[in-house]
Amino acid sequence: MANDHGLAFYITIGSIAFIISKIILTVLLYKRWKRKNMIYEDGFSGI
Repeated sequence: MANDHGLAFYITIGSIAFIISKIILTVLLYKRWKRKNMIYEDGFSGI
């Protein structure tokens, strides 16, 4: 019975870690995209 609880615990922790890593990756990609987009727009308006 204790083994089942341990397995459920590891699955829960793994899922949470996976979701958090995806959120962090999404935020970083969004910031990079936004910065790239702003530079692109500035270049456009500078012409």
